[in-house]
This record gives sequence, C-alpha cells and structure tokens, in this order.
Amino acid sequence: MRLYYILFVFLLYLTGCMTNNKPNDKSNVLKNKVICVDPGHGATAAVDSFRVGVNGEREEWINLRVSLILADMLKKSGAKVILTRSADVAVELAERAKMAVDNKADVFISVHHNGVTDTTVNYPTVYFHACASKNQAGVQLAKYLGKCFNKFLFNNKAPVAIVSDYMIYPEKGTSVLRNTYGIPAVIGEASYFTNPTEEQKLKDETYNRKEAEAYVEALIEFFSSEQRPVKEKDTLNPVEKLPVDAFANRKADDMLNWFDYYNRAKQLYEQQKYDEAADLFWKSAIYFPDSYVARDCHYHLWKIYEEKDPKLAETEKRRYEEFFVIVE
Repeated sequence: MRLYYILFVFLLYLTGCMTNNKPNDKSNVLKNKVICVDPGHGATAAVDSFRVGVNGEREEWINLRVSLILADMLKKSGAKVILTRSADVAVELAERAKMAVDNKADVFISVHHNGVTDTTVNYPTVYFHACASKNQAGVQLAKYLGKCFNKFLFNNKAPVAIVSDYMIYPEKGTSVLRNTYGIPAVIGEASYFTNPTEEQKLKDETYNRKEAEAYVEALIEFFSSEQRPVKEKDTLNPVEKLPVDAFANRKADDMLNWFDYYNRAKQLYEQQKYDEAADLFWKSAIYFPDSYVARDCHYHLWKIYEEKDPKLAETEKRRYEEFFVIVE
C-alpha cells in the first residue's frame, strides 16, 4: 500500500511539472517581440487648446505616463521596446512610423486618450487603419485591446468602439497607421480626458498602471492566438468614406446632441417615419462618427435606403461592414 502511495505522489509531481511547462503557456509569449510604443502627441501645450481636460491635465502627459509604464512592463516580459518619445517633446508623425518600420516591429501601439465637447462621454475606442476585411491583424489586435480596456478600466460595463481611422480622417486615415500598414497596428484611446471624473483618475499613476496592464494583456492574447493577415488595401473598389471633418465636428455645439439624435431616430424608425429617422441617424453619425452608436446609425441608414436608393444603401452597408467591428 505504501508503494502505491509513493507512486501516486510521484505521478502528481510529474503532472504538476508538465502543467507548469505546457507548450501553450503564455508567460513567455512577449519574449523577443519587437513592440513599438508611441506616446501620442507631445509638446503641444502652446498650440493646442483642445487636448486638455477641465482640470488642466493634458492628453500628451497622460499618454507619456502610460507609455513609460507600459514600456517597463514589456521589457520585464522580455520584449524589445521601441519608444517614439520618452519626454514631452514633438516627434513628427512620419518619424514615429519610420521607427516602427526600420526596427521591424512586430506590432505598433499608439497610446492616446480621447476628447469631445460632450463631457459626459467616457468609454474605450480603438482605431485600426482602412478596412476590416483587409486589415485583419489590426482588427484582431484592436478587439483584444478594446476588450482589455473594458476589463481593466470599466469593469466590463462600458460600450467599446472598434473603428476604422477613415471615420476620423476620411481621405487617408491617420498618418501613423497608414505609414505602418503591414504591421499589426492600432491607436488605443482607453478613455476620455474630457470627462472630469475620468480626468482625475488619469492623473493617478496607479490608474495609469491599470491601463498599461490592459495593453500588456491584450498583446499577450494577440501573440498567443493565430495571427490574421494584413492584406493589400483595395484601391479598385474602395469603400466611400464619410464626408466629415471629425475633429471639427466633435467640437461643434451640435455634437452635444449626438445621442439624442440617435434615440429620436430609433423612435421614428419604429414608427416607420423613415425619412425623418434617416436625417437624425445621419446627424448622429456626422457629428460623432466614431461613437459607439455610429455603427448602428449606418446599419439603419442601409436598411432605410434599401428600397429607396440601392446605390446609397450599398454605400452604407459597406461602411457598416468595413469601418466598424463588434467586440464579442
């Protein structure tokens, strides 16, 4: 009996060793990965009066604090980190992208925080470049990051927007994502510095660390999964971009009505007052094109136009499918 007991304990020991060293263990997944961390903006205090919260905290300061913490965490995980800036200095957008490309980065992460006129708004947004069907790796990374932002900063209770950068820069998308295309790349906007409560949290380094942890977990999940491709952009049949100046619109007074427009539009849609509904869905989408309800606005516009204007319906359908992604 004693022999059987010794054998049983020995087998338990072996099982424990095998479990701790199983091939799918994620603990070393970041080792030797080249990760370009880009703290957004820098040295804009004298020229940019928008990127500051009501209590005086500037976005570029928050971006840098989070990025420095993130860089330290990634280095401790064995990653090689490329920081595009390590102080409150200006770095050209093209130079930021070039650093990632020249160093053959495995991923490019641009750390930002969002801002709008409506100070009640606060939820995570992640941007990918171009179209979802082509930039599959960018979308994959964006979904992991959006999910982790929600987990670490919002207790999984916030809506999450995963949006193409064509919704904020309709002509070409953002410079850093456009010029790193081919590398899985995202712009992370963990929360809104224009929300006074959130701004106070963002001043706290402990809270900044939670955000950095969200980036680390998202990267671990990304590198632990089968990576999707980044396909060549479709130049022959491009999706028609929204004719907006997103940053001008998000400062406009009408922007304050974005959610009211959306709710009224849904009511009118249910009442089959489709023309009036379409007008309000369009207004919500125009004044806040990267909001978490913008995708639903384009869905309803697609359905409204299906019988009235098939060409316009197809445009809205493609916007809905290519410029927005749901986080499961």
